[in-house]
Amino acid sequence: MTIPTEKTIINLHVVTSITQGDEHEVFTFDEAGTLLHKNGASFIKYQEPQDDGSKATVLFKINPDGTVQLTRHGQSDLRLVFKENARQSTRYLTPMGPMVIETLTNSIDASINVEHSQGNLNIIYSLYQGDYMVGEYIVHVDFIKA
Repeated sequence: MTIPTEKTIINLHVVTSITQGDEHEVFTFDEAGTLLHKNGASFIKYQEPQDDGSKATVLFKINPDGTVQLTRHGQSDLRLVFKENARQSTRYLTPMGPMVIETLTNSIDASINVEHSQGNLNIIYSLYQGDYMVGEYIVHVDFIKA
């Protein structure tokens, strides 16, 4: 099997579920994006619509060791690392300044069919600021070659 090294246009369906205290929200959208395989890693990139009408650039890097990195550039810059059953620290750059946050990843499931440029990514994690749990998150991304 030959692994494509050029970017492939994909259609994504993204569902994010957020629970913060007693509040629960679900965000769903469909967007075009790109899929790229390089050095054993897969990269999923797309534009995420924001409440103010702008878009944030989102990049998932799925590593061969099972870890996943999420990078989001927009009004705020964010880079999260997900490693199953591990707590990972990072700096969240907001318009009000940087703050330290941590992810505790409960589950990562990435299934990518490289030959057909389709698959899905599921991440369940808790977000912390110090000892305070900010919320629990479920991210589900389905994609297929456009």
